[in-house]
Amino acid sequence: MQQPLNLRRDRSRLRAEIFREGERGGREPLLIAKEASLTGDLLVNAKTEFSSRGFGEPYVSLTFNPKGAQLFRESHRYECR
Repeated sequence: MQQPLNLRRDRSRLRAEIFREGERGGREPLLIAKEASLTGDLLVNAKTEFSSRGFGEPYVSLTFNPKGAQLFRESHRYECR
């Protein structure tokens, strides 16, 4: 099992910056990457859709090419504490 990220320990390896409460109006620390991990060249399609549940809230549906899908999966696999 992969060890959860520790924001203080891992931020230099991840090339990211931590914003604290009050700096951006949030309650939890927010880890922001200094460089984009995904760019538009990895995107096949993006469109606005509306949820079929609840009140039909809008959301953005993204379709990536295979490389983009892999990078998206990798960038969202970490559990932060």
